[in-house]
Amino acid sequence: RDRVGGRTWTNRSLDGRIVDLGAGWIHGTEGNPLADLCKAKSIDLHMVPDKTLIYDNFGRLVPPVEDAQMEDYFNRVLKNARDSLPDEDEDVSLGERIK
Repeated sequence: RDRVGGRTWTNRSLDGRIVDLGAGWIHGTEGNPLADLCKAKSIDLHMVPDKTLIYDNFGRLVPPVEDAQMEDYFNRVLKNARDSLPDEDEDVSLGERIK
């Protein structure tokens, strides 16, 4: 697909059936419309601790050093995307910003 995940999106490709995908994680629940919708619909939200164990796609524990390197890289990508935003308020996905 020609998009970066992480945002909700609606799939209409299943013989007319509509399936909403995404929102496995809600980051920042204060003032977040998705969090407000969950609360209104009595959908439980659970906090994830700052320090959690991370496993790779084979079920192996990711070493703490590698986890820290990935977190550092991710934070640099986010900073780069944030720094490249124009002055005006513009709703653009991270994928669009890092192309």
